[in-house]
Amino acid sequence: MESVLFQSGIVSASLQVIIDRFTTFAQKELSLLFGFDNNDLNRLERTLFKVQSLVDNVRDITHSSSCSSHNKAQHLWLRDIQNALHEADDFLDEIALEISKLASANVNVDLTNKDQVRNLVFSRFKFSIPSEIAKMQRKLEELAREMDGSFVDELHNLGMPSSTVGNLQTSSLLDESVVIGRESDKREVIKLLLDEDMGGSLNFSVIAIVGMGGVGKTTLAQLVYNNVDVDSNFDLKIWVSVSAEYNIERVTRSIAECASREKLKLSDLEPIQMKLREIVIGKKFLIVLDGFWDEDEHNWDMLCLPLRVAAQGSRVLVTTQSMFVSRIAATASPYQYHLQTLSHEDCWELLKQRAFSNMRYDTNKQLELREIGFKIAEKCDGLPLAARVLGSALRFRSDEMEWDEVLKSNTWDIPENLSKVIPALKLSYDLLDACLKRCFAYCSIFPASFDFKKDDLVQLWVSEGFVQPRGTRKVEDIGKQYFDILFQRSFFQHSHLDLQTKPVYKMHNVIHDLAQFVSDGVCLRIEDDKSFPWSDLRCVRHSSLVCKDNNKVETLKAFRKCGRLRTFILLSQGVCQMDQIPYEFFLNLRYIRVLNLSFSNISELPNSIGTLKHLRHLDVSETHVQKLPESVTDLNGMEILKLKNCFKLLQLPKNMKNLTNLRHLELDIKRQISSMPKEFGKLTNLQTLSAFVVGKEKGQHIEELKDMRFLHGSICIINLENVIDMKEAVAAKLEQKVCLEGLELQWNVFKDGLEEQQILAGLQPHNRIKWLTITGYGGFMFPSWLGNPTFCKIERILLQNCHYCKVFPSLGQLPMLKHLYVEEMHDLIEMEGESQGPNSFPSLQSLTFHNMQNLQQWRDLKAGDMPNLTHLTIVDCPSLNFLPSLHYLARLESLEISQCPNIQCLPEEGLPNSLKCLIVIDCCVLKERCRVHEVEEGREASNGKPSVGAVYRCIYAKDALLQVPPHLHSPWDFFRDSVKRNPKCQMLGRRQRTDSKEAGGYVWLTYQEVYDASIQMGSAMTTLGVNPSDRCGIYGSNCPEWIIAMEACNSHAVTYVPLYDTLGPNAVEFIINHAEVSIAFVQENKIPSILSCLERCCSNLKTIVSFGNVSSTQKKEAEKFGTCCFTWEEFLHLGSLECDLPLKKKSDICTIMYTSGTTGDPKGVVIKNEAFMAEVLSIDQIISLTDRVATEEDVYFSFLPLAHVYDQIMETYCIHKNASIGFWQGDIRFLMEDIQTLKPTIFCGVPRVFERIYAGINNKVSSGGLLQSTLFHYAYNYKLRNLEKGLPQHKAAPLFDRLVFDKTKQALGGRVRILLSGAAPLPRHVEEFMRVTSGSTLSQGYGLTESCAGCFTAIGDVYSMTGTVGIPMTTIEARLESVPEMGYDALSSVPRGEICLRGVSLFSGYHKRQDLTHQVMLDGWFHTGDIGEWQPNGAMKIIDRKKNIFKLSQGEYIAVESIENKYLQCPLITSIWVYGNSFESFLVAVVVPERRALEDWALEHSLTADYKSLCDNLKARKYILDSLNSTAQKHQLRGFELLKAIHLEPIPFDMERDLITPTFKLKRPQLLKYYKDHIDELYREAKGTKA
Repeated sequence: MESVLFQSGIVSASLQVIIDRFTTFAQKELSLLFGFDNNDLNRLERTLFKVQSLVDNVRDITHSSSCSSHNKAQHLWLRDIQNALHEADDFLDEIALEISKLASANVNVDLTNKDQVRNLVFSRFKFSIPSEIAKMQRKLEELAREMDGSFVDELHNLGMPSSTVGNLQTSSLLDESVVIGRESDKREVIKLLLDEDMGGSLNFSVIAIVGMGGVGKTTLAQLVYNNVDVDSNFDLKIWVSVSAEYNIERVTRSIAECASREKLKLSDLEPIQMKLREIVIGKKFLIVLDGFWDEDEHNWDMLCLPLRVAAQGSRVLVTTQSMFVSRIAATASPYQYHLQTLSHEDCWELLKQRAFSNMRYDTNKQLELREIGFKIAEKCDGLPLAARVLGSALRFRSDEMEWDEVLKSNTWDIPENLSKVIPALKLSYDLLDACLKRCFAYCSIFPASFDFKKDDLVQLWVSEGFVQPRGTRKVEDIGKQYFDILFQRSFFQHSHLDLQTKPVYKMHNVIHDLAQFVSDGVCLRIEDDKSFPWSDLRCVRHSSLVCKDNNKVETLKAFRKCGRLRTFILLSQGVCQMDQIPYEFFLNLRYIRVLNLSFSNISELPNSIGTLKHLRHLDVSETHVQKLPESVTDLNGMEILKLKNCFKLLQLPKNMKNLTNLRHLELDIKRQISSMPKEFGKLTNLQTLSAFVVGKEKGQHIEELKDMRFLHGSICIINLENVIDMKEAVAAKLEQKVCLEGLELQWNVFKDGLEEQQILAGLQPHNRIKWLTITGYGGFMFPSWLGNPTFCKIERILLQNCHYCKVFPSLGQLPMLKHLYVEEMHDLIEMEGESQGPNSFPSLQSLTFHNMQNLQQWRDLKAGDMPNLTHLTIVDCPSLNFLPSLHYLARLESLEISQCPNIQCLPEEGLPNSLKCLIVIDCCVLKERCRVHEVEEGREASNGKPSVGAVYRCIYAKDALLQVPPHLHSPWDFFRDSVKRNPKCQMLGRRQRTDSKEAGGYVWLTYQEVYDASIQMGSAMTTLGVNPSDRCGIYGSNCPEWIIAMEACNSHAVTYVPLYDTLGPNAVEFIINHAEVSIAFVQENKIPSILSCLERCCSNLKTIVSFGNVSSTQKKEAEKFGTCCFTWEEFLHLGSLECDLPLKKKSDICTIMYTSGTTGDPKGVVIKNEAFMAEVLSIDQIISLTDRVATEEDVYFSFLPLAHVYDQIMETYCIHKNASIGFWQGDIRFLMEDIQTLKPTIFCGVPRVFERIYAGINNKVSSGGLLQSTLFHYAYNYKLRNLEKGLPQHKAAPLFDRLVFDKTKQALGGRVRILLSGAAPLPRHVEEFMRVTSGSTLSQGYGLTESCAGCFTAIGDVYSMTGTVGIPMTTIEARLESVPEMGYDALSSVPRGEICLRGVSLFSGYHKRQDLTHQVMLDGWFHTGDIGEWQPNGAMKIIDRKKNIFKLSQGEYIAVESIENKYLQCPLITSIWVYGNSFESFLVAVVVPERRALEDWALEHSLTADYKSLCDNLKARKYILDSLNSTAQKHQLRGFELLKAIHLEPIPFDMERDLITPTFKLKRPQLLKYYKDHIDELYREAKGTKA
């Protein structure tokens, strides 16, 4: 029944078009020209109207009746009617074309003489026109009688409907348990409903939920309507289901009845409205109008009148498919909520909810069908209605083959779908006008997900005759209106912008299926790898052939059966192999109106194309066509000819002048066509002419353009060197072409400058043009019209290759100029702002100067000039010395200065506060001076306080520090949003153990799987009584469980407390008790450690959850102290995915992170959600602005301890960007193997790791022979020089990166593109080495646990930051405070002092230690204890440590870390700990030698002892001591900073002996305790030697 219903709609639409055409064309042309009897014409017209009435009856009755006995007969009758109508249309078209051809032809006939014209026209046909009209009349009359006599009466007995448009009734009731994927939409709409700031002058506000049919608008409205918060906010709640046939009395009565809960007997509008007014007066109401369709603004205003007396804060919520309705109803645009489709994952959840309802206990069957089920869900394209209906259809299908059949079938082939999906979509289709129904159905010839462009589609509709002229309006404008209506009613959806920034649209899959369904039999799309679907193709009028890569000419032969075909479009996907069109192809398809062969391999068209007299639209763009057959010029009905990107096209047909109906000629000319055909100017109907090539011969001059007054869009006029003089230029009458929006004037040969000035003066366009390009102009100056303020619409000007211009044009007073691009104006030396007039360039937004070789000065930029400029680009201006006063540019956001080596500095007044992005490339002097922005001046010492330097911010936060957006409340939001964006993306990976217990490849958990596990774990914690703000410990090395535990805490607002996996029982006990940890997630091999201290912390710790398993013995031991112990799986099953997550606030404590304890007990650093999130967002901002932002394609290698804030922040950043995280095995022996297996793209290390890479590669180079070493060092120095010049990493030495440095890159897996170093200063020589050899950008950062890791970061591609920790993050401000006792002055010419910080990402204090907090937080500034030095480029360099300072007995201060960093550059050692105290006058050290270097030395000196014995050897000690002091002297250390004695330690400092932190920092108190005896011996030894 539905097929007949839709078929009747299409036939009715076709019929309406024929009737319109008949009444306009037939009566005027036929009766007047051919003298037909008006009675005959009237009889034919009556017959057409009778047929239309019968078609409408069929549609109406089918709509209201379930009768199907005559369904087949109706279908056949409608098909015959449609064929007859198409034939009639072709007949009328043929006559119209002949008359048009006659009017434009050069025939010797008086066109005012009807007899002559009639005889001439009749002679051109093989049939009698009057008899054909009579034949048409008889055929239609016969079809009408058949319907009357066969079954119309019987159908009428079934009862005629009162309305042709139906509507499903809805109510507010809803089962919320079946709703999936609408939580965020629900929150957003509720936020709008409860927003107290809404309303304006009215007491009520209107919010419109708009979206396509079946997307879930009603469901969302029901969710909101039944929300508890919404319920408590309103006095009255009213739900009304609105019919498509809008009736204000009915709707008003429904509102009143719902509000009063009683039936009203009133019928007139006046008493109904008064009753409603009485009900709502002074009350705060919520009214839902579900399914609103009426687009009449007056009706809406009338409906709202009685509601104006309600209480402030009342709301009306409207659901609609029409954007027109949403714009009329919604109070303001922010209150139009555009409901989007669901994700594929949500569709799958919705589908399986129904599909698996009969097999909910058969998990094996569910797993078997999961993969194919997800593909079916993807087919729903996010439409919940389709997912529910398909789920129901699958409910009683349990076989995989049956599911596969559903997957491969069309949506409408499934009976369940047809009966349930149609009601939701047919309403919007029913309400379309007849002409719109044809336009919509036509779209079915394009594949699903096709990219529609409005102009292209409208041209096709016009060519097909779907769009008829109306008054003086252009048919293209009417067609665009049609498209806009379809878009506003959700038949199209906006997809993206193309390269020309024009919108591209898509049609939802289900809507596309609807188009296919309603066009059944008329439109046909063929895939080249599929057979034709029907044997009878006579009804097909519009077709497309989707050509992939195996299309053959034989495929075209099947189309011969489509004898009345009007459309043939070749749609290429990939490279289409169609390389020729058979001659006979066009002979069989003589009714073709649209022929599109674009993107095929054809090189010529057969001459038979001249037989296609109905052809309106020919597109051979992107083909190899070299010329068009001359027969094309016989097709006088041609309206559109597209030849874009036909680069082999050498000429246009000679007789192009015959195509007098041509309106659009699109061609891209790249110099291969020397001129246009002669007398081209006869094509006076042209609206689109993308290019005109000026020729030298008569009939090819520029004056051919003079009568083309309808030109619109843009035109490029080429070969202007062929214009002789100003008179010829004026003859083109460009000034009269008032519809043109863009003009490009192009010279290819420089001529006499004065002549060209006059010619350009004569080419003045009309003054409402919008953009202008002038290329290759050879004049010395520009004509006065170019800058005339009367050009009040011009928005964009491009001046290219105007080499000889010496005076910059006065463009400053053009009121609407937004974009100005100037390139290769080589003779311009000076540009003065004075010449542009006062308050110049009032609308300019972007300004670019490119390749201006001799431009030296740009002066006189004043206050009021360029007030709206946001982007300024200056590239390749090597002579430019200085910049004007840029601080006047109050809205400048982006400034790029590239390849301008003579610019020495930025303007003295500085840069505007609005600047967000500053790019400086190949300007070596300038780029050193612009990385930070001063916000406060320094101050001298006073009142016992030391002096402080200026306060600086990062240049990217110069106006304000980065703030966390209002919609983010905790790090959980990062994770949740990433899951929503890409749930199937791989997230956490670990190496899989093979049967042989060896590590295999990485296996991954997806974001969705981690999300589910985190929710369940968090729910389990809640089940055991863990509440928000309680403390949860996480104790173990990096692994997926660590992250899941962290996110479980984040999901339920539980504060997590990381514990380093290297901690012993005492430290674990201290942290658990100090932080009052009640539950702990523990690595399996750490359970014995935690059990050993459980007796002393069981008052707090009540639950232990293993990352893996727990033995029964361990469980019993824990139970003795009242603590429960669970395996991972046991605990997971305690939780549920269906749980309510608590609200989170920025002010909640995210984590208490205990410092690694370089001195004394660990301190608990309290970090709140806001600080943690701000740090992550700052990393994202800095990287996105300066380096290479992370994406879902990236892989991060997790091996730095997650218990440290550095790695937590980085992994959270990766989660925020949907990247993947792969974990090491936890064994340093397999670290490099893990890296090679994972092949990460982001690698975060600490200095010790990079030092090992540095040493390893250097050893390989030195042992590789002279040739290899020479090549390496040559390549190294070559690339280093280029980096120092400012070249970015990928441009510094791409050849050497491949040939020489690839091995270094392969050491880290071969894919690393972002290297980060932190935790301690990276020695400059190591940083330099990694920058040169790694093939990756390298950023060194600086931070503390108290600053959420990074507070400074170097910009990866800025080599001048080597040896520094970079610029401040965008969340903090920094200053230096003088340290007089160490000689550091923050106000000196080279500012040095203690680094102090304040800002968003700092900690909130030390847990339970306010005394320690007050020691470091002074006057709102956090004192880091590190000594820094500002560099000229705004970067910070760490030079010392305030806390690691001691005084020798003679009074000299020792900054021990600075000294150690210099000693570490000795190639013979890997680690060093320098010691001294105030009772001694010299320094000693414990040194870990470079084993291979020491063994090589021993071999040279014939020492055969083992490594440990070598470390005790006195000669070895002296050898290394001498080398160390030699290194010290190179770095200009003072005498008292040299070492007097050393102890060689064969075992590297390690965490097992508690000598270093997990970030490899030295624990000095522990080192002194461990090596106390050796230190005492060194002092005795040194003193004895001295004595």
